[in-house]
Amino acid sequence: MTPDQLDKLADILRTWNVDDIATVIGEIDKRIVVIEAIQRIYNEKTTEELHTLHPLILNSRWLFGAQFDSPMFVSNSALTTVVKGLFKDEDYDLDSIDNPKRRPDIICLKQFSLKAVCTDRIDTTAGEIMKPDQILIVEVKRGGFEITDDEVNQVEYYVRQIRKSAVLHSSATIDAYVVGAKLGDIDAEKNTSSGRIHAVTYGQLVDTASGKLFRLRERLQEHYDSLGQESIVEQALKETKQLKLNV
Repeated sequence: MTPDQLDKLADILRTWNVDDIATVIGEIDKRIVVIEAIQRIYNEKTTEELHTLHPLILNSRWLFGAQFDSPMFVSNSALTTVVKGLFKDEDYDLDSIDNPKRRPDIICLKQFSLKAVCTDRIDTTAGEIMKPDQILIVEVKRGGFEITDDEVNQVEYYVRQIRKSAVLHSSATIDAYVVGAKLGDIDAEKNTSSGRIHAVTYGQLVDTASGKLFRLRERLQEHYDSLGQESIVEQALKETKQLKLNV
């Protein structure tokens, strides 16, 4: 270290203890690693999306907004049952994960993966019963996929059917995101009487997340460039699992 670097370190340690420094760096690094990994692989059609791209997105709710980055958002058995009822047996990719019963929160289909989480709130109109209140639905397409009106209409159908079900809170809100590599000639935002549909690209998620992290990813680019692609993807997958465990 140079004398200037030693002076900087001394200044830091006068204000922060080592545990505090490790906590701050660790939390920031977890998120930067995830968006760096997404950036590196989302355009590759050869990306084995189920075990790489999909878990990175589906286990990182913070990518879709601060309001979803809460431990209150969890899987709900009633909501999951409604969502699974939207698909036929032949739609499922039963060989995609070793033990599907251990991952009931992620619905693995042949064309895409989908996850639905929500908060719960007592519905006084239904006899003090806890019901799904704020619903977040994320549909993840494979690497290189272009989102068209067909995909938007499909997600709108999910939202409408979920709204029609009897399991939701009387004032429940639904936000549904369909994520792909690029957008076709579509309206990226669509508000309906059933809920809100958002079509976004992986690139938009990366750019938005980078901005929320004070552009630290760009300022630390040399550090992350030094990590090989395979290494950073493996680390990102590990970090998303850790983020989920922490929740």
